[in-house]
Amino acid sequence: MKQSFSVLWLSGSLGLLCAQGCEGAGEEPELRPEVGLIDAEAWEVVEASEDPASDRPEEVVCPEEGWSLETIGGEPSLEVDTSLCNYIAMVQPLLHDLVVGDRVTGRIWHQYLSATEEAEAHLAYFLAGELVWEEWVPIPMDAGIVLPDFEIDVDAPAGTPLGLHLHNHGFNTWNVIDLNREAESNE
Repeated sequence: MKQSFSVLWLSGSLGLLCAQGCEGAGEEPELRPEVGLIDAEAWEVVEASEDPASDRPEEVVCPEEGWSLETIGGEPSLEVDTSLCNYIAMVQPLLHDLVVGDRVTGRIWHQYLSATEEAEAHLAYFLAGELVWEEWVPIPMDAGIVLPDFEIDVDAPAGTPLGLHLHNHGFNTWNVIDLNREAESNE
């Protein structure tokens, strides 16, 4: 009887100690929440020598009046007016870490897209100079929203340069609203 009590005490004590500090003992890993990756006010224009895009025109016309901070539906956004700015490449530091497998989503809104002849707009995101997402949008097109959605295939710590590319023919307005790391799920 005394031996049985000792065994119970010993196993109970180990269980208590393990519950207090054994790695992985009954704990589920903490899931990473959804977080914003950009700050609408942090974008900076990139010089030609630092632009990773391959379709930069020889003549870029984009005065400071061609882009600004604009509120869309109560949310701050980067607005680019392509009647003033024929091409823009911008960068800012990533606000949060990304790891392989993270899903990134965003919203880029545009007004009615018009041009004197059919054309395409080119939108892209670069991470540390490497293309991670791009989309070609036909012009003309009704007002709408482009929804970047991509998976990260390389780790990128907070502070990694995140580049934005917008190349558009015509008199249009684009608003980069957000870019987010989606929440992890335990499925």
